[in-house]
Amino acid sequence: MQPPTGQEDVRKSSRVPLALSADVRIDGVVRRFAVINLSLGGVAVATDESLPPGAACHVALLLDGGEESVTCELEGVVVRTCAGEAGIAFSEVAGLESLEHLHNLLLYNASDPERMVREFENFLGLRRKD
Repeated sequence: MQPPTGQEDVRKSSRVPLALSADVRIDGVVRRFAVINLSLGGVAVATDESLPPGAACHVALLLDGGEESVTCELEGVVVRTCAGEAGIAFSEVAGLESLEHLHNLLLYNASDPERMVREFENFLGLRRKD
């Protein structure tokens, strides 16, 4: 999602376009959406419906796990809905396994993997041990 004309893009994380689905649960109702792009801070999904801004939600990114269902589980908040898409900001990652999935999804699909490594390190305050 691009910023409106004349406004600066203040995003802190690179957006990575991905072809996968996400189940989003708001108030106990689960809806499946196509992911437009993903970052460390959130996800944009394609939707024809208006998701309520400010609504807390659970996001399950559906990964291809072969015979087993593999998901990346996150908590978030709907931050915007406009022109066929909605933005969800992540507030929490549900465990180390989901954090690892998020990291790998972004790293292996980024156009600039080195930049993604730096963003991940800065986002989490991690430093590589040499």
